[in-house]
Amino acid sequence: QAWPAPADWERPVWVAPADPPLTGRDRVWVPASHWIALLTTWLGPFIILLTVGEASARVREHAKESLNFEITFWFGMLLAALGTFVLIGYVFLVLLPILWLVLRVMAALDAGAGKQVRYPLTMRLVR
Repeated sequence: QAWPAPADWERPVWVAPADPPLTGRDRVWVPASHWIALLTTWLGPFIILLTVGEASARVREHAKESLNFEITFWFGMLLAALGTFVLIGYVFLVLLPILWLVLRVMAALDAGAGKQVRYPLTMRLVR
């Protein structure tokens, strides 16, 4: 069997189409559903989900992702607090808020750029 010709190697690989650019209200509310959690934790994304999320599927998806991340974070903090009895919890009580802040800012910036955001290691309880 002969090796494929170099022209076969240069064929483009199929890539999923990019999300359409943000327009109108979505330009404000998509990143806001991530930024607001810095001030209000779970309450901000929940309110956005119930209000603006009713009118826009894109805002609804981002608000649900943000809310699920908050639920996961607070569950992790509860486990870390319980883990203080064996001392490893203290490490997580310091590291989890730092990780939370970094992931929040990255997600808000990506959402503002029109990208779909998925937080890692997040329990997706709100569907």
